[in-house]
Amino acid sequence: AVGSELGGLFRNCSTAIGATCLALAQSWKMTLALFACLPLLAFVTMFSKQGRRGLSDSAREALSQSGALCDQAVSSVRTVASLCGERREVDAYESLLKRAGDASARLARLASLAGGVMVTLIFGSFVFGLWFGAHMQRSEEWNPAVGRYFNGADSALVFICVLLAAYHSAQLPPSLRSVQGGGQAAARVWELAERAPGIDVCSGEGE
Repeated sequence: AVGSELGGLFRNCSTAIGATCLALAQSWKMTLALFACLPLLAFVTMFSKQGRRGLSDSAREALSQSGALCDQAVSSVRTVASLCGERREVDAYESLLKRAGDASARLARLASLAGGVMVTLIFGSFVFGLWFGAHMQRSEEWNPAVGRYFNGADSALVFICVLLAAYHSAQLPPSLRSVQGGGQAAARVWELAERAPGIDVCSGEGE
């Protein structure tokens, strides 16, 4: 698994760097203009991930507490019945389930809102990139990379290269986490393999 993740890491890294270099060589103005949209996308993604993580933890905790309460009430059903605590246990269970349901509803709303904002930003960056390319064509920008004026093919090339660079850059963090976890596990294995035991089984000393 670590080998495949390491290969994917090198592939994504090389593709992102190569696509970025090609886009910069073709038109550094359009490349920088498109890359200016990426920090906003990254901020929205990070914000939505943190919000979803907190709401997921809250819903999971409420469900865990409700399950523990149910197990406790069922296992001590005679005690609960003798103290006439059925209604109280049911109310507490419903309260925990309501809290979990509210957290799940907020999580769904946040995921929907974040998805809508992300799609809006992505298509907005597409529109901005196409508009910027058309603007460079109308202003007859000279393209020294190919020795002619900037045209639609150059705009499409830069646009596709930036998309490839952004996509493969987004694939880097999962591969990095997998490789890092594999390295830590391998370090523990090597440490265990190289540990000198306190008892020498090949020694002839002792009884």
